[in-house]
Amino acid sequence: MIISNNYQAEEKQFQSLVEQATNKLNADAKSRPEYYQTRSGVKLEDDVFEFLNLVAKGTPFENTILKISGHRFPDIVAKKYYGVEVKTTTGKAWTSTGSSIVESTRVENVERIFLLFGKLSEPIAFKVKPYEDCLSDIVVTHSPRYKIDMKLLKNETIFEKMNVDYDSFRKNEHSINLVKEYYKQTLKPGQNLWWVDSEPIDEQSVSPIVKMWNTLDVAEKTALQVKGFCWFPEIFSRRNTKYNQFALWLVTQRGVVATSLRDVFTAGGRMDIQTPNTIWENQPQIFFKMAELKEEITEELSNASADWVKEFWELDLNDKGSRLDVWIELIVNQIPDNKIEVTKMLDDIFKS
Repeated sequence: MIISNNYQAEEKQFQSLVEQATNKLNADAKSRPEYYQTRSGVKLEDDVFEFLNLVAKGTPFENTILKISGHRFPDIVAKKYYGVEVKTTTGKAWTSTGSSIVESTRVENVERIFLLFGKLSEPIAFKVKPYEDCLSDIVVTHSPRYKIDMKLLKNETIFEKMNVDYDSFRKNEHSINLVKEYYKQTLKPGQNLWWVDSEPIDEQSVSPIVKMWNTLDVAEKTALQVKGFCWFPEIFSRRNTKYNQFALWLVTQRGVVATSLRDVFTAGGRMDIQTPNTIWENQPQIFFKMAELKEEITEELSNASADWVKEFWELDLNDKGSRLDVWIELIVNQIPDNKIEVTKMLDDIFKS
């Protein structure tokens, strides 16, 4: 990372500076390509630093160029502060994975950043752009990061897609939520966002270990079954795809692969459900299993955070009554017939 501490210089002057340095890198790479084939990562930062100092002579930036060591990125803005981020690839494409969208390591007071990208495969070449102009998408390694594309057109950036400018986005305390809402709009049926849920992303703890459902102990199976009952009311429908979203959630958020959720919820024929008030005869197995978990379901509904409820039910519960009432309504809405009778049964099971 190279930054300039001369924050009074005009942006166009700094852009001209980095473009001149890039031109010199391209010229030098043509005369000694074998040298640059070994200059990936931090080594190339030294070359960029050298050329920036060279072209800065006689400009307002002379003797102001500093190289920042360590894993830093240029945070909060002060006027007329500029930076250069150096990225490389040994592949043929002008693409790479960039920095975290959270930018928690951004160097204080750096406002304007340019990305100088080195493609260190034949033919070796360098490009430079304003940082936000080459961010095409958001991808996930251990955290959400930008995807860099140096051939990107200005109207193709991730910020254009999200309809937000880069500075507003990076200074937004809820940038993760902005990303989540954007990608949720792009989902097709049967798709899910495996790397974001209703909890803050820094608090997520998806295990790297993937487990089969039948290897879980009884307590784990029960806890996940309760989640299914509470947050995926479509499992009460008759659609062939009714378990898809729950299956996706299990594998992406809990690392659990379930090959037959039908066995978990509906297998076993019809059963009678007994309450203190009556016996509900010949009911589908899913309602019988749900009734057996009455206490666990009630506790899950009560203890979930408001954000969690809004995420899964896509409802703001203000003025909508109790969670239990809303949950019962969501289930009944999935059932094509006998809605009044099912409502009476669920009220009897959970409210008596």
